[in-house]
Amino acid sequence: MTQNTTSKSVLTLAEAAEYMGLKKSYLYRLTHEKRIRHYKPNNKKIYFKVEDIIAWLTSNPVLTDEELSEQAQSYCLNSKQRGRRN
Repeated sequence: MTQNTTSKSVLTLAEAAEYMGLKKSYLYRLTHEKRIRHYKPNNKKIYFKVEDIIAWLTSNPVLTDEELSEQAQSYCLNSKQRGRRN
């Protein structure tokens, strides 16, 4: 990735694909299926805001074992407390 690409706030499809480590064809498919936010001024070239790319890349986190364990404990504690009230 070029230094110029990392300092820009709006990227072309080719630049965004390089930034994300994806093939251009796959990124184009994501835009066609409206699975990633993009912009098409004058219905021509496709552009992406870097902030939208980052939001998409971080939209589906995988929890660590520790986070899952904490959620399970919290759920069990809340379930027991709800059961006592009834």
